[in-house]
Amino acid sequence: MKKLIPVFIFWQLVISQGFGQTPDICATPNIPFAEYKALRQSDLRLEFRADTIIYVPLTIHIVGDDEGNGYYEPQNVMNSLCRLNADYEPYKIQFYVRGDWHYINSSRWYDHDTYSKGQEMFSANNVPRTMNCYIVKNPKGACGYAYINSYNMALGKNCLGSGNSTWSHEMGHALSLPHTFNGWEGTTINTSNPTPATINGHEVEKADSSNCTTAADLFCDTPPDYLSFRWNCSTGMQSATTYRDPNGRTFKVDGKNFMSYSDDVCATIFSTGQVNAMKNNLLFAKAGMSTFEPPYELDTISIAAVNPILNGSVNPDSFAIQWTKVPNASKYYLRLSKFSDFITFDTILFTQDTSVVIKKLLPSRRYYYTVTALNNFSFCNSSTGVIRFNTNTLGAGSNIVNDLDINIFPSLTTGQKSISIEFFNIKNTSVLVELFNPLGIKLGEKSIDIFNPEYSISELNLPLETGMNIVRIKIGNQYISKKIIKL
Repeated sequence: MKKLIPVFIFWQLVISQGFGQTPDICATPNIPFAEYKALRQSDLRLEFRADTIIYVPLTIHIVGDDEGNGYYEPQNVMNSLCRLNADYEPYKIQFYVRGDWHYINSSRWYDHDTYSKGQEMFSANNVPRTMNCYIVKNPKGACGYAYINSYNMALGKNCLGSGNSTWSHEMGHALSLPHTFNGWEGTTINTSNPTPATINGHEVEKADSSNCTTAADLFCDTPPDYLSFRWNCSTGMQSATTYRDPNGRTFKVDGKNFMSYSDDVCATIFSTGQVNAMKNNLLFAKAGMSTFEPPYELDTISIAAVNPILNGSVNPDSFAIQWTKVPNASKYYLRLSKFSDFITFDTILFTQDTSVVIKKLLPSRRYYYTVTALNNFSFCNSSTGVIRFNTNTLGAGSNIVNDLDINIFPSLTTGQKSISIEFFNIKNTSVLVELFNPLGIKLGEKSIDIFNPEYSISELNLPLETGMNIVRIKIGNQYISKKIIKL
């Protein structure tokens, strides 16, 4: 049975130089160096073609409390996955989600204070032959922890996002990497004393790398690092403080490596040796899990709001929120709120459709919505962004126009500018037809007078742009939007 070497990252949340929440202290247990050295010696040290991409399957476990509260928001998961793939893209390692996300309701695991509870969570829920990523509130007072050469990790939801490298760091552990300061865990260097030749049973790496094959992380292309605490890098992505190695030679710690404890703004690279170790781990220690072939067609996400458009108006009694279809999207996540920060929700749901009918909102009120496309490979640009709109004031006896009372054709055109609009059950009124692009920029407008009480058709010439166009029709104090695609 494979022996797992625990690597835990304890991060106290502090405000540090405007970078937001940052880890302050590390209490990682010392890794037995003999065990780690044996792991490194098992690497085949294969070299990989520069254009060979390894695709790694993930299982996403989103943990809430017993009542199902506290889940990490789907759009934040997508942003975090976008950052993970961006960090590994230069090294030809890419991650995709295999299967549906797993939602787990367990206060015991959501806010766990012992490693045994975390291991219990892994044992009960791990999906074989995937990297299991658990997003919780508190992974034992840490931003995250993993096991070297394992298939699972726990990630603190407050330490994820597009500006945080926690997921990339923990993935490195699971793919066999230790910290660059391996051996210094739990020990703070005292610069007023000479640097020892060994620390916690580990040989201390020298500044000239003369002992790099027997010291620290055993990678000769990662410079010496003695800092097992959270630190801010200075100009040049190095420590502000100068340190001395066991021979008295001075150096500054390089903060660019993901496996160091420098701030997130510093951590940007893996070394060549680390990358080869991770690839060897994937292809041999974890043989059969990854593939060199894309798991499916790799479409780039592009999603846009269709209705309501930004600053549009709708009938509060009933209207449809619509958005563009995203290839390979497994589902969409809609949030609707009276507040731009979505502190509370009027509607929150998952759907496989590209529209949702909303009923009984308050009149004369500003609302906000956002739609996120959930896709198993393309994680970036997955949201419409926050769309602000207003509900109309409808007096007693107002005539409500249904979305089905208006039809626009063709909805897909190649070159023609002429479009036709059919009106049903609308009479004796003036209609304003406006054309917008997806950014909300108005391209043109036309006015129409309707007299027929049952059916009317109007043909208009409008300056359609290539791609998606949004036609907004104003009838009285109501707005109805339709989309037209020009190829």
